[in-house]
Amino acid sequence: TGVNLDILARQRLWQKGMDYRHGTGHGIGYMLNVHEGPQAIRYKYTADQKPLQPGMLVSDEPGIYREGRFGVRLESILMVKEAEQTVDGTFYGFECLTYVPIDDRGIDRSLMTSDETELYERYQKEVYERLKDSLDENERKWLRTYAGIDAVTEEG
Repeated sequence: TGVNLDILARQRLWQKGMDYRHGTGHGIGYMLNVHEGPQAIRYKYTADQKPLQPGMLVSDEPGIYREGRFGVRLESILMVKEAEQTVDGTFYGFECLTYVPIDDRGIDRSLMTSDETELYERYQKEVYERLKDSLDENERKWLRTYAGIDAVTEEG
């Protein structure tokens, strides 16, 4: 359920004595009803909350705010998908539907673990790969620089 995932999303912050005061994510509605269930990724279970199922859309929006000092929030839209079938059952994963490069000017990357760094770099490269064909040469060059992708000659 989303309750289980919310705990995982907050784990690193909790280890540092921090938290955010909102759910990690919510269902995506129809016709501008942005917060729509029955699915959600939040710490508080409600009776109408349903387990995540393939095809459901959820936001993923952890954030941290310090009044008068700063605020950071990353927000993506994810689709639940079947990831793997094993003898222990069906395991789900997510497919990201929004690909926007992360502006890392506010990130101290020296605080990131090697796994976090790998995830960040893989995401930035995926953003570039998904967007490059709809960009002209100057835009591709800008995106490669902005996303921190090493200058490599493009094929084609």
